Amino acid sequence: MGPERFYLSGVLALTQIALTALVIVINWRAATGRLARNQTTGIRTPSTMRSDQAWVAGHRAALR
Repeated sequence: MGPERFYLSGVLALTQIALTALVIVINWRAATGRLARNQTTGIRTPSTMRSDQAWVAGHRAALR
């Protein structure tokens, strides 16, 4: 329960911050049309995958 625990807590906090930032950037790029519809990133529901317009509209709604 010494410095190792403090170090691990810091690493986990930084990892969570980085992953949150990554999700925000991906959603912002999709909402502005800079991330094309794809099978690996973004909101991939049946309704957002129907068309490019639905892809952008879904991500714009999620951005708010």
